[in-house]
Amino acid sequence: MIVAWRDPASLTEYASSPTPFWLVKLMDLGIVVPAAIATGVGLWRNADWAPRAGYVLLTAYTALAVAVASMALVMVAKHDPDASSGLAAGFGLFTLVFAVLLVRL
Repeated sequence: MIVAWRDPASLTEYASSPTPFWLVKLMDLGIVVPAAIATGVGLWRNADWAPRAGYVLLTAYTALAVAVASMALVMVAKHDPDASSGLAAGFGLFTLVFAVLLVRL
């Protein structure tokens, strides 16, 4: 976010499509993150509604992590200039963590 505010033209994804770039940031920071925090607090406090919201959020996060890890692996395999092995490994780890949390929930 700091780079996007200071020098947005340096980001390939921003330079190619600024509107979707900011739309995703808005949705993540304005909707998904607050919902995840509220659900986490609800689960911590054993609220009746929290497990249902947890199922939805953890399923969505797991699916998103699988999609991003897969995309990162394909980018690495195709030698894309924006590819990152660290990103592929990191999202592989996120996928595993979210899957374990989902099964435990």
